[in-house]
Amino acid sequence: MSPELDHSEVFLLPREAEVVEQLSAFRFSTTSQSSPLPFEIARQQVGKTWFFDPRFSQNGKIACATCHQPNKNFSDGMPVAQGMGQGARRTPSLLNVNFAHWFFWDGRADSLEAQALGPIEHPLEHGSNRMRVIHILRMWYRENYETTFGPWPEVLSGALPPDAMPQRDPLLLSPKIATYALASFQSASQLHEILRAAERLHQPVWQRVPAHTVSAAPSIPKAWLDAWHQLPKETHHAVNQVFANFGRGIAAYERTLIAVDSPFDTFVQRAQKETPIAQAFTPQFSTREYEGLRLFLGSQCHNCHSGPLFSDQQFHNIGLPIKKGETRMDIGRAAGIILAQSEKQFSCKGPYLNRKSPSCDELEYLDRENLEMVGGVKTPSLRNVAERPPYGHDGRFPTLRSILEHYNELREEAGIGHREETLRPLGFSSLQLDQLEAFLRSLSSPISEVHWPHYPRDEQDSPPPKIE
Repeated sequence: MSPELDHSEVFLLPREAEVVEQLSAFRFSTTSQSSPLPFEIARQQVGKTWFFDPRFSQNGKIACATCHQPNKNFSDGMPVAQGMGQGARRTPSLLNVNFAHWFFWDGRADSLEAQALGPIEHPLEHGSNRMRVIHILRMWYRENYETTFGPWPEVLSGALPPDAMPQRDPLLLSPKIATYALASFQSASQLHEILRAAERLHQPVWQRVPAHTVSAAPSIPKAWLDAWHQLPKETHHAVNQVFANFGRGIAAYERTLIAVDSPFDTFVQRAQKETPIAQAFTPQFSTREYEGLRLFLGSQCHNCHSGPLFSDQQFHNIGLPIKKGETRMDIGRAAGIILAQSEKQFSCKGPYLNRKSPSCDELEYLDRENLEMVGGVKTPSLRNVAERPPYGHDGRFPTLRSILEHYNELREEAGIGHREETLRPLGFSSLQLDQLEAFLRSLSSPISEVHWPHYPRDEQDSPPPKIE
């Protein structure tokens, strides 16, 4: 137990009080000033049904909810995701994604709608394809679809192949990024393999990095690709539009998943009214959590874990080495930038999900040769963080205390790219780590489904046209 503070000494410095107010979920209450329209609620409801339906997967057993489980804070409690196969990264929580931008650990999707589509066609996740989604929607959800998105395309009412999808563009790294990533790679056996392959094929070494060490999904079945190429362009367009609306529906439901009413938020609201601050304490946020808050502020944790989400929505390299036994090089945001800018159909600048957002404003200005992004991953939100172990983008930290101890010691270890120079060991005592952990646990909230109105951001964020 931490010692009780003298109430006369409990206070926040002006700058601290300003940061605390910025961290409070109170700011979310001003996001919505009106009730959602009926078509918006209908879209959220049908999206919820799709979210829990495993029939959209190749084997009929994998749903969005398989990895994003409601009883596990919409994550899965596993070190890495497990769908049709085993992934390389941990399943992020979907809580409060209504307020987020950039999605996936590497930020390769610029909208929640685009993120919802990615796992469907990933062979290690749902292992499905957009044509199979069309068949499921047509057979089981056509009436729901037309109610929320308008008439079903006539071209998709006739005979269609059971499975079809286009080929993905290959991931191409620049010589600068590939060489830098290779230079930081510490696996001697994998490095030897890369060098031998380059020598055998008479290629520059950097050209072997994408092929051998960037995590790549298994190839798409040739029959699916051939079936797609045999379809007319009119059918391509209709399939892509319905598939995009499928992503809109799932994203609409995911935006309702809110957890912002924590003991910390209650403390902030009370602290704005009570003097001294000690009168704002509650059994769930007492001197122990308060001391942890002061440590959080004093150690500059809030530089990255900032704002009401406790995340700056950006990407950082914290210097983690490749996990023992792992043979793949995860270059993180450096690859995510290339993937985000290379997406032609379902990005915010494509023809099907033309959404305006902070991510979209940044998209064309991202630097594909920014060495700082090699090995960088998105800052996770700390809201409900105590409820969703394990931790780290690859799930290497089993408990909240273990990841705090990582930051406390911050040992020098060879990782992919280089650790940010602003990171410094916390150097806390065991008691201080207890207090910091207590504060992080005070960020937990009950989960609720809040039907936020979706302000018009593209032509699809409007009532569906009437069916004549």
